[in-house]
Amino acid sequence: MWLRDRHKEVLFGLTLLLSVPLMAGVGEGLYRVRQAVKATPDQLDWTALREAAIRPVAPGEMERFTPGASYGHLRVNALGFRGPELSAAKPADTLRVAFLGNSKMLNAELPEDLTIASRTAALLDRALPSCRVEYVLAAGPGNTADMLRDLVIEEIRPLEPDAYVVLVGTPLDVLHDHKARYPEAADLIVPPDPLWDVSKLWTAVSVSFRLERERRRAARIDLRHVLPDVHVWAIGTDWFGGLAEAMDGVPAVAIAYRDALRADMSPAEKERATVWERLSTRGVEPDDILRIRDHLIVALQGVAEARGWSVIDPIARFPATPSHFYDPWHLNAYGTALVAEATADALAPILATLDRACVTSHADR
Repeated sequence: MWLRDRHKEVLFGLTLLLSVPLMAGVGEGLYRVRQAVKATPDQLDWTALREAAIRPVAPGEMERFTPGASYGHLRVNALGFRGPELSAAKPADTLRVAFLGNSKMLNAELPEDLTIASRTAALLDRALPSCRVEYVLAAGPGNTADMLRDLVIEEIRPLEPDAYVVLVGTPLDVLHDHKARYPEAADLIVPPDPLWDVSKLWTAVSVSFRLERERRRAARIDLRHVLPDVHVWAIGTDWFGGLAEAMDGVPAVAIAYRDALRADMSPAEKERATVWERLSTRGVEPDDILRIRDHLIVALQGVAEARGWSVIDPIARFPATPSHFYDPWHLNAYGTALVAEATADALAPILATLDRACVTSHADR
């Protein structure tokens, strides 16, 4: 009798133990189906993109695309960049523009012809009809200015670009750089939850708790003391100065890095526009993100003045609505069209002054 009761207890325990992962699996599956049904056409699964088209790298290293890989709208050429195939040697009567940036410049959620790089090249083709304009899209998720500086030296300079376009440098990059420079300062970076890469259901459940925890921490942390304005300015100046040094005198147009976050938003709107930054940091508020972003733009303008870059700021004029963004950070097709127009307007007079045969013949017409 005792053994039969004991067997029942063991069987009940095993059933309960096995039912937990089963229920979790069912819940995960149902949640993913629900999210897939709700997803808009331009939403992108960045985890799936990395698995399909990006080589595994160690934390902190630059992610590189696998030549020939593809995912969704994105196709990788033989040189390892998104976009059409390019010959390493620049053809005659060709102007080559290198576009440097992170996911905002990559436009992975959009077809190739709607990216900032492709749209700009098409506009320049019409402005300089005697020349063929082609582009190198050296952009990828998580790229920093320092990563791009090294890439320019190692891979972009040999392609002989006639001009550069730069769109890089996030407030989150500043916080990571500050941690590396001042390890004794307060650690403002929160490591990602490893379960986020495994379970979308857990991500959805845990996000609100994590955001509330960091909101309470932010009330106790004076970020102006931990990360003073002069440190932000110094980091940005080093970034853009390093890029300019790597470009070795080739002209550049820099796009001020902004997203949907605006100073005149309500507190609730600011929180919605900074979810990712607040999930990734400890004690950082939306107004801290705004302050860091503004000082980065000041640093960019200072480097531009010293190095002869052109700076444009088209995103500052965008409303923080879905009309220009498909999420708080990435531009939709209409947003990329406006940025491309501003970029082409800034690049055309620069390219028109170059000592190239096709430019000269166009000027003589």
